[in-house]
Amino acid sequence: MQWHELMSPASPYWEPALALYERAFPVAVREPADVFVRSWSAETGFHFWVGVWDGQVAAMATAHFLEDVQVGFVVYLLVNSLMQSRGIGAQTLAYVESALEEDARKAGRALRGVVLETEREEEAHTSAERADCQRRLRFFARHGYECPAGVTYVQPPLTPERESAVPLHLLMKRFPGHWAGTEREIRDVIRSMYRNKYGKANGIAHEVLSVCEAQVEVRPQREEG
Repeated sequence: MQWHELMSPASPYWEPALALYERAFPVAVREPADVFVRSWSAETGFHFWVGVWDGQVAAMATAHFLEDVQVGFVVYLLVNSLMQSRGIGAQTLAYVESALEEDARKAGRALRGVVLETEREEEAHTSAERADCQRRLRFFARHGYECPAGVTYVQPPLTPERESAVPLHLLMKRFPGHWAGTEREIRDVIRSMYRNKYGKANGIAHEVLSVCEAQVEVRPQREEG
């Protein structure tokens, strides 16, 4: 598979990638395309990749390298439904992690870990949605991601027009020797996600993000050090 990083909507892969994204997510849970466009100029370590297989867009992923905490934040990762069960999801995740590690190296540091959000089973409305949630959790668990005990997380509204935060799982992959997973570290990462991704890229007001942060619970599970 060939990987291409998009740097603007002028890329020939922009429209096919956007079509794949819009097919994968209903309007209620996806960000408008202008959030991607704004992210390119928001100085938040934003990346937008597409994987091309046999001339078709087979996968898409977006992520932010949160330099202040040396952690990658994978926002979207999806595979063309016509090309599933070929290991493309695993290839895409591995490529994204490698690119985020390179970001950290360029900053003179080591990547401490990667985080991502995914739906909670208890929020599913149908058995099909619940099965999809379970499938995603199993996929990420196979690749080293875990939902840390004691963390209650909410995703801020995706646009300024939406008012409600959404309860989600926050999955984390900690790289040994770089991220102990203390309460303080986890809170710092969530604050960075809110400030850089949702504040700068999505344009969510600081007051709204403060309300969301107040809903987050991180109960100590590891020794501070």
